[in-house]
Amino acid sequence: MPRKKLEDLETTPAVETEPDATVVATEDKTTRKVKLDLEVDTSVRDMGPNQYQRLIHLARAIDAWRIFPRLFLTVYIVLLYGV
Repeated sequence: MPRKKLEDLETTPAVETEPDATVVATEDKTTRKVKLDLEVDTSVRDMGPNQYQRLIHLARAIDAWRIFPRLFLTVYIVLLYGV
């Protein structure tokens, strides 16, 4: 599909206006307000057991034990003592 020039886009509307749409015309530009209806599927689907549940449990356990902050603090103390 060939590209349209800017002049062609400004002079011809791309979409016909609906009766409930509001068209506001300014000097060179046209602004449209169009109502848009969306359908969103909000149903809950059972995808079966979570295959990452064991990793999630391990991550929560490590977070609860606070291993990394204690390890970093220990290394900091050792390095500070060495200096």
